[in-house]
Amino acid sequence: MCCRTLTFIISTRKLIQQYDLIVLCLALVCLGYRHTISAYFFTNLGNIILIRDGVQEEMFILGPENCHSLLSRDSLKYVLDDFELAISFLPNSLQSHYGLGRAYMEVCEWQKSLDEFSQASQIDPSNKFIHFAIGSIWSLLGNDEEARKAWGKSSLNTCAIYLLRARAYNQRGLSLSALDEYNLALLQPNQLQDDVCRAQAFYEAGHIYATKGDLEKAKNYLYRALLLVPSWLDLYLDLARISFNKEHDFKQAESILLLGIERNPGAVTLYEELGYYLIFSKRYEEASEWLDMAISRFPSSQILTLHKAMAAYYLGNYTEAMMWAINAVELDPKEPYGHYFLGKSYFYSGMVEQAIREYRIAIELYSDNEYFYASLGDAYKSLGMRANALGAYHRALALNPNFAQVQENIVELEFGR
Repeated sequence: MCCRTLTFIISTRKLIQQYDLIVLCLALVCLGYRHTISAYFFTNLGNIILIRDGVQEEMFILGPENCHSLLSRDSLKYVLDDFELAISFLPNSLQSHYGLGRAYMEVCEWQKSLDEFSQASQIDPSNKFIHFAIGSIWSLLGNDEEARKAWGKSSLNTCAIYLLRARAYNQRGLSLSALDEYNLALLQPNQLQDDVCRAQAFYEAGHIYATKGDLEKAKNYLYRALLLVPSWLDLYLDLARISFNKEHDFKQAESILLLGIERNPGAVTLYEELGYYLIFSKRYEEASEWLDMAISRFPSSQILTLHKAMAAYYLGNYTEAMMWAINAVELDPKEPYGHYFLGKSYFYSGMVEQAIREYRIAIELYSDNEYFYASLGDAYKSLGMRANALGAYHRALALNPNFAQVQENIVELEFGR
């Protein structure tokens, strides 16, 4: 048995992690004694890969449409092989069935996962965590009655448990049931680390309210999350976006972002967001000054550099815009808007052929933007390339049938008006 086991290990695994080596060395001492030791070895080897690759106990919160495995294909094969071998050595191993259930959850094999957890629950009927996992899977499969039965057996009433139950409902689109669970999470007595859990519950419930259009309640929940975790950058961004995009209140959005920057001065995303709002609000002079300061702090930010190019372009400083757009393209050659604004800067500097090249690159990177095609049409039109211009304009019109300027250009080219 020992030779067969070692042959399997050598033929199927590259032992690239120190934890694998440690477990293997310990196992070599014991492998010849009992199947129980072999089962223990393979169970722990499987668990090590799950931990090594970042798989958490809470993975069962994912819905069927979110099966983005943290495991590589090779690692997943190893995990499944390890737990299945462990079970072959010791069929009644609680940890092996539980580990295999977790592995199947990682690829959203819900029925197989449910089977393994059911086996584990027969081995240890009192294990609350296994019943909770079973309930979560039933919920994801849409069987609320079985989910409630299993959750009832788990008797787990912490903030984290209700949070996970809420996520299971939310993944299925049952937002009202999810909100009930989020609010139950918030009602649980405070325990160690519960501030983070409560903040997460406020945050996720706030997003549901925002989706439903209840912006006041959404902001209330997000602000309460912010009181619990003042360093949470996404909260500043989300609150600012509600104020700016939904309520069209730039001053409020600006205040939120500046508060976030004061508390998190190294958070480049907050600087980038405020730069975008300033440009979108057509406050180009302010945007330019703000971006100068931000770029001095974060010179490698492609977004800040692109925003600086945009501010210069909208101010009519095409040579300066060209310089910043070139920098933006160098920082990220695959970002289409860098090429687009470089093309615009070239075009208004009389460098039409260079503009066409950049517009075409932007379209290759992102083909669903009507402005890219419209600008390409303008460039061809300026060179007298009627057929090319019409082709580009018609592509723009296909993406946006109400694009008035493009309609006028097509009429002019086709009918000479």
